[in-house]
Amino acid sequence: MPDRLARVLPLVALGVAAALLLVLALQNRTLRAQAEKLCERATEPYVGLVVPSFHALPLAGDSVTIGEAAPGELQLLFVFSTRSGECLETLPAWTTIVSELNPASAPEVAVYGISLDPEPETRRYVAEHSLRFPVLRFPQRKLARLYRTGRVPLTLVLDHEGEIVHSHSGALTEPAPLDSLISALRQARSPTAVGEE
Repeated sequence: MPDRLARVLPLVALGVAAALLLVLALQNRTLRAQAEKLCERATEPYVGLVVPSFHALPLAGDSVTIGEAAPGELQLLFVFSTRSGECLETLPAWTTIVSELNPASAPEVAVYGISLDPEPETRRYVAEHSLRFPVLRFPQRKLARLYRTGRVPLTLVLDHEGEIVHSHSGALTEPAPLDSLISALRQARSPTAVGEE
C-alpha cells in the first residue's frame, strides 16, 4: 500500500499543479484584458465621459463655446492634424457627414473642426481642402489632453452638457464606423433622447 501511495501521490501533485497553472493562466489573461481596458479608458475618449467646455475663436467667424450648448443640441467635433495621413483619408467621410447635416435638415447639430496644429498650417490645410465647417484650435494645450486627442483623426459627438455620446478614434474610411456615427447622431437627436433630463 505505501508503494502504491508513493507512486500515485506525485501524479496527484502533478495534476493539482497543472490545474493551478491553468487557473493562474486564465486569471493572468483576464487581468491583462482588464489592464488594457483601464489603460484605454484613461487615454481614449469614451461614451459617458464629460469634457470641459471652452470658448474659442474659429479661423473665420464669431467665438464659439465647445462642450456646452442649448438643451437638445449636439456638437459634432472633427479633431485632426494637418500632418496626419489618416486625417486626410477621413476628409471625404467628414465632408459627406457635413453635407447630410446641413442646417435645414439638422439645425440642432453644430459641426466644428479642431486642429492640433499651429494657425498658419491650419489655415493652409482648410483652404487647400475647402473644409466647409468652422475650424478652431484648442486655446490651451491641456484641453487637447482632457479631450483625449492622443490619436487622430478623432470624431466626437457631444450632448449639450459636454458628455460624449459617440466617439471614434482613427480613420473613417469603412462604412461601419460611418453608419455608427450617423446612427448615434439620429438617436441622440430623437425626441425621447432630447426630452430626457
